[in-house]
Amino acid sequence: LAEQGRVDGEIHRGADYALQTDTLLRVPEPHFHTTYAAYASLPGVHLAGWQSLSGSHYRVEFRRGARQPEMRLNGVLARDRLFDVATPEQGLRKLLLGRSDLYVEQALVVEALKQRHPLEFAAIYQAGVMEHSATYAYLNRRHQALLPALAAMLRTMKAQGLIERYRQQALRESDEALSAGARSPSSEP
Repeated sequence: LAEQGRVDGEIHRGADYALQTDTLLRVPEPHFHTTYAAYASLPGVHLAGWQSLSGSHYRVEFRRGARQPEMRLNGVLARDRLFDVATPEQGLRKLLLGRSDLYVEQALVVEALKQRHPLEFAAIYQAGVMEHSATYAYLNRRHQALLPALAAMLRTMKAQGLIERYRQQALRESDEALSAGARSPSSEP
């Protein structure tokens, strides 16, 4: 929709997203940082960056549709060692069952799951940070004149702590919604 101009832009994309589009322009101030990490339940796994997986024999999973891990992992692992899963919960449960060795995901996602299910996922730990990168908003070209002002506003909001405050609020609301959904009776027969 953003490419077609039906919406004004994309709120949360990596820096390299600019290589994929001619229609959208990156706001030159990052608003968040994303950390991709590898998680394990097997003791003693220590990794640091995508290249630390090069030549390894680990069975590694990532969430289907997560472009960054898919691209990076395809560059360092043999295809028969790489698998995708539908949900983060599935990735973590497969670790616990020994059906995979590592699950790569955004640290924020896994840490939130571990907080919501502390007993179920207690044996899972972060085996290493694979990448820590800035994320940006992208606007349709028709809004090019707004880029400097939007970048300045983002810098101000970060300096005032507003971005982090809103991020924490969104995480709390997401957790509350998930908890409420878990308590409500299922609508399935």
